[in-house]
Amino acid sequence: MFMPLQLAALGAIPKQDISAAAGFFNLTRQLGGSIGVALLTTLLDKREAFHRAVLAEKLAPSDPHTFERLAAYTQAMLAKGFPLELAKQKALALLDGVISIQAAVLSFGDTFWATSALILVALPLVFLLGRPPKGSSAMPAH
Repeated sequence: MFMPLQLAALGAIPKQDISAAAGFFNLTRQLGGSIGVALLTTLLDKREAFHRAVLAEKLAPSDPHTFERLAAYTQAMLAKGFPLELAKQKALALLDGVISIQAAVLSFGDTFWATSALILVALPLVFLLGRPPKGSSAMPAH
């Protein structure tokens, strides 16, 4: 993937400037990658917080499904030998863990879709790349 991109970026550069251009190209590629990772990490974090809030909002103590789930978790903790109060705390911690896992899965899905949309938007830009002139080389001279 990087070789065609490097050829497209450096193809029109005169041979005496290839080394400097290759260094600049690698710098911008690394910087772009770092910025991309930072943006995706931020998106992932924000979307995970959003999904966690939405999922936690949907859990009401009066909801029969929530009550059944907590009762099942509490019974499982009691079966493992925990006292009742500690079993209730651990059941709530288990439910919190389930919410965290589901929020993470949903946020990774959002990040995947955002990345896919960015690729689709950037894909037409490939057609703006020109072909390097015949006989030019994008490989640095040693």
